[in-house]
Amino acid sequence: MADQDQDLVDVDPYNPGDGSLPVFRWRQAGRTNLATRRQLREMGLRPGGQEPVARIECRGGKRFAWLYRIDLAKPSSR
Repeated sequence: MADQDQDLVDVDPYNPGDGSLPVFRWRQAGRTNLATRRQLREMGLRPGGQEPVARIECRGGKRFAWLYRIDLAKPSSR
């Protein structure tokens, strides 16, 4: 019964747990709340100082892009 007093913790299934960012393969990110800088720019947004939360890779890992949270993005000044 003593172990039932512990707090529950959110676990991200895509987080490797070693302090690095989760990596998604091309077209497999499947997240509607994440976007690349280019996608943010098309929406009239910018990262706004936030750190990337994931990485998307293509061409066997030779090319990659950072993914940012859309809800933390700020309006673009342009």
